[in-house]
Amino acid sequence: APGMPGMAPGMPGMAPGMPGMAPGMPGMEFGAPGSGQGPQKPIEIDAKLGYRIASQLWSGDFARVVWERLDGVETLTAGAPRITMASTMPLDAMRAKLYGLLSEHSLEGPAALESSGLLGDVIFEPGFLAVVKSLPREEPSATKTAAGANPPRTTRRPRPQPGGQPGGNETPEWQQRQQASQAWMRTSEYFVRVLCGRLAAAGEKQFALGDDQAQKKLPVEKIAEGAEITSQFSLEWPTEAAKQAAGSGLPLDPMKVQYIRLKQVGKPKTILGFYKRQLRDPDVHELGNNLWAESFRKIPQTDRKLNVDLLITAPQLAQPQPGQPGQPGQPGLPGQPPSPDRPGGFTLGGASSSAEPAETEVIVEILSLEVKDPMPPKEE
Repeated sequence: APGMPGMAPGMPGMAPGMPGMAPGMPGMEFGAPGSGQGPQKPIEIDAKLGYRIASQLWSGDFARVVWERLDGVETLTAGAPRITMASTMPLDAMRAKLYGLLSEHSLEGPAALESSGLLGDVIFEPGFLAVVKSLPREEPSATKTAAGANPPRTTRRPRPQPGGQPGGNETPEWQQRQQASQAWMRTSEYFVRVLCGRLAAAGEKQFALGDDQAQKKLPVEKIAEGAEITSQFSLEWPTEAAKQAAGSGLPLDPMKVQYIRLKQVGKPKTILGFYKRQLRDPDVHELGNNLWAESFRKIPQTDRKLNVDLLITAPQLAQPQPGQPGQPGQPGLPGQPPSPDRPGGFTLGGASSSAEPAETEVIVEILSLEVKDPMPPKEE
């Protein structure tokens, strides 16, 4: 069906040769036992098939239909299926359209999008992360250690008016904005973790095959000494895909995605300091045994945004949380990664956030994404 998840060639789930796509895999041959047929040649999969399908889904009439259907969205709940469809299309114009729509309805919060499958079965395109991060976002409490280039917006609480709150029991607008921006912050973290999980799976294959392009490109200038690369993924459009897409009519708006997952034994906060110095004033969000640092900024004298996410997890120091499946921050964790009810406290085994535990195994994930800024240019 058009627009179903996993239709993006070269992205996790559609790259020829990715798990489940390799010719000769179980179930891909004729003459299976009990079929009554002799052995025959494995089914051959056209490596360019994904590009030809995408050329129909991402351009021309179909993209125009999706665009026009977004115009009729009155609430995020009613429009969730349309937004989900659009989130799979890696087009600059579609990202700008989605930003305008989500920004207009940002007070509704992200619940409708979360329940639509965007954190589960739907394979959203990487640039959709930049759309979500461009919305007003705010920490539930002051847990940042540095101000980022795209700081969460804080709404000042107005003074109470005589006669109580306007509208009786209605939630005041300042509180609605605060609750929505905090929810978008949480959801943007979920998007980062889900995307990293998918790239980790794709990167394991790409790295194991010795992909020269992937191994030559890092999302940061250098990695820590003694770190072991366990997964690495690189995608750059349109340069790398131009030859494969030749003749397909596929529109490839410029996008760079670089991801790496590392395993290392060391002191978590020392490792954090090493990578934090390579980012530009990142926002650091501390959550139990894991940490998320992000830098989301405009590239000077261009119309592009550069996003870098750093996830650091100390699995040995994880504390199970009642009622929440799995452990937060594990690479490749499907669905919504659990987060503590109370943010902060990146103690990593110490008595306080300033304590430095002994050396332990640490998982480091770094994601770099460069796309055109989905926000409209500011008027001079």
